[in-house]
Amino acid sequence: MIKKEKNLGSQLFEHWKSNSSASIQNPAVQQEIIFFERKNKIVIPSDFKNYLMLVNGFNQSDNYQDDHGFNFWPIGKICSVPSFEEGRLIFNGASSYYIFCDYLDFSWAYAINFEPEKGGGTVIAIGTKNNVPTVVAKDFSEFVEIYLRDDDRLYDI
Repeated sequence: MIKKEKNLGSQLFEHWKSNSSASIQNPAVQQEIIFFERKNKIVIPSDFKNYLMLVNGFNQSDNYQDDHGFNFWPIGKICSVPSFEEGRLIFNGASSYYIFCDYLDFSWAYAINFEPEKGGGTVIAIGTKNNVPTVVAKDFSEFVEIYLRDDDRLYDI
């Protein structure tokens, strides 16, 4: 499983280097991840943790979107749904989800469930026009595969 997860991180890195003007953030270090987990009292799924250690999103001050308008957040920006903009995106179960990516300057965003006992790993779209969270992928690995294919599931929400 770890080999596939590392491969997905490598695929993202290669995709962004060759197909995007986004400025890639330096990888997260183990201490940042441990601090984030302890501070938030969560466990980051291994596929997402490996992604952070290989490709920690985009630099948020310079070229922070890929060429399709996706902004993958570094660990320093990732936040729980209730803590984002004073809870404007609250829904049932929101406290289990953490925003890690937005689309076109937050036309909507993608959040991942970091609580294993509450469906850990599931990726949803939030902030959509109907304000109903939509499941996009069963886990981060599937989300990356969908993203790399520019699958319609990223937009049909």
